[in-house]
Amino acid sequence: VAKYSYDPNQFSPNESPDSELTLNAGDYIFVYGAMDEDGFFEGELMDGSHGLVPSNFVERVPGG
Repeated sequence: VAKYSYDPNQFSPNESPDSELTLNAGDYIFVYGAMDEDGFFEGELMDGSHGLVPSNFVERVPGG
């Protein structure tokens, strides 16, 4: 689940923020694979959109 809201167009440290997901606090995110060297996960929102997610903005849901 997203701990914080995140707009990659404003806050991304990456050159390509369009490859990242916009998050709203409380969004549920399916995370795939391990964190990359830049601290991002590959993720998918409930609406089917997918992209990179900053690891420090997400928290694992118990049982998830």
